[in-house]
Amino acid sequence: MRDTKSPDWRDDVIQDFARSELFERTFQEGMELVEETASYLDGEGRQESKLLSRNAALAYAAESMRLTTRLMQVASWLLVQRAVREGDMPADAACEGEHAHANLIPCTISPIGLRCRTLPGSAG
Repeated sequence: MRDTKSPDWRDDVIQDFARSELFERTFQEGMELVEETASYLDGEGRQESKLLSRNAALAYAAESMRLTTRLMQVASWLLVQRAVREGDMPADAACEGEHAHANLIPCTISPIGLRCRTLPGSAG
């Protein structure tokens, strides 16, 4: 168990995760998801949206923008974690300022482990 009284315990957890095989798989799958989604939205999705009614096309456009924004946040988070892994960014900087993605991942690290919250609108 980590010494949670030490100010560095969170940094250690972040560095451990960033160096893990789990992170490597998460990074690869996350970036592939971003690329596949962008490809669909720019190609097939754009063509299919032209066949929708005006209201449906408006809803599609709004959801596409929301999805794109969320995926860019995911990509940003993944790139920050990779920067920590490669030593380009200290772990504490990954949790502060413009790099803090508190609303992106519904889990936080606490002294007793990983704690997750329910996103609004999701089943409990």
